[in-house]
Amino acid sequence: MTFDPGELGRRLQEHRRAQGMTQQTVADRLATSRSNVAAFEAGGRRLSPGLIVDLASAYGLDVSDLVRSPSPIPRLTAQFRLPAEAPAADRTALEAALSQLEELVGQYLRLEDLLGAQLSPLPAPPYELLATRAAGGEHIAEAERRRLGLGDGPIESLRDLLERDLGVRSFSLVLPGSVGGLFGVSPTAGPCVAINAGHPATRQRWTLAHELAHALVHRDRPEVTRIGGYKRVPDRERVAEEFAASFLMPRSGLERRLRELTMRRPDVSVADLLVLSHEYGVSAQALVLRLEGLAIVPAGEWDRLAATHLERASADRTLGLSSRAPDRDKFPRRYMLLAMEAYSRDLLTEREFAKLVDLDRLSLRAFLDQFSQTFSEQGESIEEVQLHLDGTVGVDVRPHW
Repeated sequence: MTFDPGELGRRLQEHRRAQGMTQQTVADRLATSRSNVAAFEAGGRRLSPGLIVDLASAYGLDVSDLVRSPSPIPRLTAQFRLPAEAPAADRTALEAALSQLEELVGQYLRLEDLLGAQLSPLPAPPYELLATRAAGGEHIAEAERRRLGLGDGPIESLRDLLERDLGVRSFSLVLPGSVGGLFGVSPTAGPCVAINAGHPATRQRWTLAHELAHALVHRDRPEVTRIGGYKRVPDRERVAEEFAASFLMPRSGLERRLRELTMRRPDVSVADLLVLSHEYGVSAQALVLRLEGLAIVPAGEWDRLAATHLERASADRTLGLSSRAPDRDKFPRRYMLLAMEAYSRDLLTEREFAKLVDLDRLSLRAFLDQFSQTFSEQGESIEEVQLHLDGTVGVDVRPHW
């Protein structure tokens, strides 16, 4: 028989801690050294069947508790809706990204189980019928904003909002440039999203809102969201695009802000449009097309603006608008907080913690130094940690790719 030493070691450690035993206690029962027990738990040695029987006895377990098959990784299927001419490398990259997303979701669930801190999102209303009506995406977006108490202003911390209130877990991964995001649903983890780490911040926000529409309406229809490329836009994609536009840029909020910006002036200026797009965290194109659709500005306004070949970065500097950095944080903030809490409770070894947050040894040491000076000194419980998801963690975590 063959066994995975890493999985066996994890189970040995979990059972020992659950029984309140030290490694020395186990070592005494096995008539061996504590360092050997530490090596067993670290997965550093392949264990023989006879030693597994002895370990099970020392830990007060049945052998089956140690050698049962590990919990399956939550499976997320995706329908690759790429153009027929899409390069094989893109398809290969998507398959790899999907497997990575599945593995990350599995790690997230194991963290929650370890701490007893499962997500408790608000149950979503049945929007399927509403989605079939004209402007269904806009109606759903308005209903969601009311349900979540968001008002009609810009949404900050969109990733946190989607996860905390709607149960949508999101990761920032390397995807082909033509792909905005992946969306899938796991029976155990709920809706899960990967956004493209290489895309601009405005595109990432749009992708998150787009995938939220799929999570609310098309839960049984996993998607690979492409940037354009459809000969005929499927109805579900049309609904998702309508939803994203209205959820990120509600009509009443846009009208109110434009009145404030254009006070005593008859026309909307280019500067007004740039300021507004910055406030709502969307591209100038997305904003102007939204305003055209609402008949707030004349049709063709975007074509006229594009014809000026305005350099956005330069214009933003002139207007004093700070640029938004792309979200390249691989893990959701709540995931990082749970990992830190588990480590602070001694539920994870340093090696396990490093693997969970994807940090090499040097970066891990620097991170732990910051962690010990901030988070751990506060002595917060996991319940208190979850209250901070709207605020800052106190450390800047940028995991390596």
